[in-house]
Amino acid sequence: MSPDEVKLPLVVYLQQMGLEKVRSIPSGIGSGMAPNVQRPKGVFFAFQTGDQHFWRLYAADGEVIKDKRRLYRHISVPDPTAEKRVLPADFEIYDLLQAATEDVIKEINKARRANQIKPKLGTINNELSTALTQAALFAMDETSPEDAVAPEELRDRVQSVVDNISLDAFKRDKRLKEIREAYADSKNQRRLVEALHEFFVENELYRDIPVSKTTLEKIREEDLQLVAYEVFG
Repeated sequence: MSPDEVKLPLVVYLQQMGLEKVRSIPSGIGSGMAPNVQRPKGVFFAFQTGDQHFWRLYAADGEVIKDKRRLYRHISVPDPTAEKRVLPADFEIYDLLQAATEDVIKEINKARRANQIKPKLGTINNELSTALTQAALFAMDETSPEDAVAPEELRDRVQSVVDNISLDAFKRDKRLKEIREAYADSKNQRRLVEALHEFFVENELYRDIPVSKTTLEKIREEDLQLVAYEVFG
């Protein structure tokens, strides 16, 4: 099933109903549909946070269906206006809604944590990271301790590259080798940071630093919006 197969029925529906009428439908709306042998009994939820959408179908047999292609096969109908809408008597949505909300939040935050896992870095990165984080009070040249300490903002920027971008590709780079050897001789952190900053700019490494995606930031229940739910059977 291609994305166009999923999109086409929505486009047709929008053309039939009109965009303004669809926009007027309130968030969190719910309805029910009569039993159908082509889909399992259960409850379908659609959530949204930012530009991310999450679907869940809690089947009556206990299965939780998350795959959107499979879900689409279950929830699609030839004519949405033709099927009678009916909710089971005494049906309560709240406990299942809470479970679905917690499950979606768990999924989002798990993806966020995975996105923050740093890549495995080599010897050069570890060496430079140690040099950038250790105290720089004992420069081996005639520099005063104050002049041997790099400005915090610049050091943090350089550290962001060292912590996230593997420098293995520069193992044989003459300039980087000179920078490392100069620090080994002087222990002057400020000169190291300034030299690395120039090197990173020249090689455009700052642009490769991974940026946290706002859609994957840690969210709370109040950040997740219920778009709609549907009760089947």
